Amino acid sequence: MARKRPVLERLREKIVVSSAGCWLFTGRLSRDGYGRIYDEGKQREAYRVAYEQLIGLVPAGLELDHLCRVRRCVNPAHLEPVTPAVNKARANRVTASINERRAECKRGHALTPENTAYQNGGRRYCRPCKRITRRERQARQSST
Repeated sequence: MARKRPVLERLREKIVVSSAGCWLFTGRLSRDGYGRIYDEGKQREAYRVAYEQLIGLVPAGLELDHLCRVRRCVNPAHLEPVTPAVNKARANRVTASINERRAECKRGHALTPENTAYQNGGRRYCRPCKRITRRERQARQSST
């Protein structure tokens, strides 16, 4: 019977190093873009396996944050154990930064100060799109 190869050996075969220093996992990806690899008969996140194999166990109550923001990256130097609250806050800050740089909404309206409003959580939205959505909802409700 063939002996199984160690997970670290299989992991290394599926890594390509990027110019930014990310170790990009080229194997199977989950729906949200994280690498997946079999370890001890179970599918696990490749970045977590790499961290555990090369650094050690993630402390209880903490999760790994990708400092590089690249989900396929399994470089332990790009991973930091943080609390779930810190991880979520960092992710929200990146998303907010991306949204603030956008010049148009998904329907192509310019996101100018006159066309933009903010929800309670600070998230901005396009006023013309909001009007369109409201009219569509009212039309659906009146036709039923």
